[in-house]
Amino acid sequence: MCSQIQPAPTDSTPSTVDGVVEVRGLVLDCTLTMSDPRVSGTAARTYNEDCHPGFGCVTWGTVEATLGDGTWVGSFDGIVDASRQAATYNVFEGTGTYAGWTFVTQATGGLGEPATVVGLLYQGPPPPSAGAR
Repeated sequence: MCSQIQPAPTDSTPSTVDGVVEVRGLVLDCTLTMSDPRVSGTAARTYNEDCHPGFGCVTWGTVEATLGDGTWVGSFDGIVDASRQAATYNVFEGTGTYAGWTFVTQATGGLGEPATVVGLLYQGPPPPSAGAR
């Protein structure tokens, strides 16, 4: 889902805690191209990651996206396996023009490559499990 990475803020420098490599607050500039113009545009993602060497990573964060004629805000979580293939579940809630709408996506692909994204856009609240952390 992300095609361009911005310079990382100072606090996103990886650190190692008890053998887990942690990344916090990495800002990614993203482009989403979908068949529906209401959900195509640019997004800013704040990305966090806990990597367990030899196994893979758990990822999570927040998203604010300007897509179509409105703004969407949401969160994501996912995994990156040991071969650096990623899968992410994203839930966006519409604001302004898109208030009352939800956009749910699943993105898969190799890190540093364009992702394959499938999504569902519907009028109604996000799934009950969204945001439960």
